[in-house]
Order: sequence, then C-alpha cells, then structure tokens
Amino acid sequence: MHKVSLLLSGILWGTALFGQVELNEGKTQLVTNRQIVEKQKSEAQNVTGHLETLKEKILKLEGELGNKNREYIAGISLVERINDELDFIDKRLRVNENNLRESLTGSRFFIMQQMLGDIDEDQDAQDMYNNRIVEKLLRNQIEQLGQRLNDNLKLRQQKDILQQRLLEYQNVDRDIWSLLGELEQRKKKLSEDYVKELELQEEKSKKEISLEKKRVNKKEIKTKKTAGHYLAPPLVGFKGHQKQDKGIRFEFQGRKDIIAPSAGKVVYAGELASYGHLILIEHKDEIKSVILGSFAPIVQKNDWVEKSAIIGHTSDVVGKNGSIYFEVRKKEKTMNIMDWIDRSKL
Repeated sequence: MHKVSLLLSGILWGTALFGQVELNEGKTQLVTNRQIVEKQKSEAQNVTGHLETLKEKILKLEGELGNKNREYIAGISLVERINDELDFIDKRLRVNENNLRESLTGSRFFIMQQMLGDIDEDQDAQDMYNNRIVEKLLRNQIEQLGQRLNDNLKLRQQKDILQQRLLEYQNVDRDIWSLLGELEQRKKKLSEDYVKELELQEEKSKKEISLEKKRVNKKEIKTKKTAGHYLAPPLVGFKGHQKQDKGIRFEFQGRKDIIAPSAGKVVYAGELASYGHLILIEHKDEIKSVILGSFAPIVQKNDWVEKSAIIGHTSDVVGKNGSIYFEVRKKEKTMNIMDWIDRSKL
C-alpha cells in the first residue's frame, strides 16, 4: 500500500512538472515573437525609407537621360551602386521573411500542443487558466506576425518594381549613349570630309558626280529588302532628303508634323545634349526608330503610338531650313535605312 501511494505521488508530481515546462515554453515563444515583431517593424521602416531614397535616385537618373555626354561614367557608377543597394535590401527582406515564418510555425505548433493538452484530465484549474492566457496571447501575436509578413512581401514587391525600372533606364541609356557616340563620330567625319573636299576643290566634274550618284542609287535598290518592316518617313511635307551613313536626313521649312514611322511604344522623348530633341520608338521584333533634330515632341515616355500618328512638330525658324535625322536600330545595331523605309514616299 505504501508503494502504491509513492507511485501515485510520483505520477502527480510528474504531471504538474510537465504542465509547468509546457507553460514556460509558451512564455518563451511569446517573448521571441514580441522581439521579432518589434524588430520587423523597425526593419520595415528602414527599408521603406531606403526604397524611397533609391526611387528618388532613379527618377533623377531618368531626368538626366538626355545629358549623359559628360556624366556617362558617373552614371554607370551610380547605377551599379543602386543595384547593389537593391540586392542588399532583397537579402534583408528574405532574412526577415524566414524569421517571421519560423516564429509563426513555432507559435502554431505550441497552440496545437495546447489543444492536445486540453484532453489531459489531470491538469488542475490553475494550469488550464495559465495555458489559456498564453494561448490567447500567442494567437494575437500570430495575427501581428502575419501582418508583418504581408508588409515584408509588399516591400519586396516595391523593390522588384524599382529594380525593373532601373533595368528599363539602363536599356534606354545604352541606346542614347550609343547614338551619342555615333553622332560624335559622324561630326568628326563630316569635318574631315569637308577639309578633303576643299583640297580636292573641283577635281570631279558635275557629270562624274551625277553618274556616281546614279550608280550608288542602283546599288542600293538591289539591296535585300526586309519583308513586313516598311517604315514611313517621320516628317510630313519635307523639302528634300539626303542619305547619311546608315540613316537619312530630311530637310524642311516652317512648321511640319512629325509622325510615328510605325506602331510602337515611346521609350524616350526629350532633349539630347546639343543635338536637339530625340524620340525613340520601340516596334515589334526589337526594332527601334530614332528621330532626332529641330522639333518639339508631344508624346511622353511609355505612350503607345499608332503608325502615322502625330508625335511632334518641327520648330518654325523664319528664313531658315531645318532638318530631322532618322535611323533604324535592331537591338543596339544601326541598320541600313534603305532596307526599312518606304521608298515610295521619298
């Protein structure tokens, strides 16, 4: 009989001890959750501020797209720094997400244990009361953890949007810088050609020049055409045109309409250093129209334009002729304009 009493005492003591250990685990989980929630709130505020700062930097970069002549190297360095900061933010947000998910899992597991523990009839009233308090607090914290997790996901989405915007900026920036480089080379070549022309003076007769032009025109007509990609001249009512390297220059006088050579998305519209205004239109199959010169755009970046839609007007300079330069690019390579333009409209 004495042995039975000792055995019962041991069982009751063990049950009470188990209940106390379980309660302590719940309190520990509460403290852990509270720390994670507070840390996540602070982290979310920091990341939000950081993202706003990076957004302002990207906006500034976009505003300077047309003036990259002297600041290109500095621009590259800034883009790299912004990319590094966005990657760093992404890592921080992923760590936060993992911590939140672990805390949620731990809380839910403890509550499940509590629900199973309710079946135990040996729990006294005090244990059950204490466990109910811990369980209620944990359920409240689960809601907070879930909210913080949603906030974390929203911040990651904001980060992804900024990263995509930066990528679009880089693509347009490369196009503009490539165009600037080619324009500077053409300017240099024009100067050299002018000096040579002065030296040659009138060694060639007008007849020889005329015959040479006819020969070149015949050769160009035989150039292989690209089916389905005939682009309209971007200038309505031009006075004349002159092929330049792989592009073409249209002359005009007075106020004329600038039109879209084909349907597409405007990826840039603004000034380009000292060359006038520039419009880049992205068509299908990675084709871009480049329109540059003395005109005022009436479209903005991301606008969709149909073929022949008016996208700007030339600058009306009394008594002077103006010009518009037009070329076609596929990816980052300048194409032969005569393979793409609708010659029936020249």
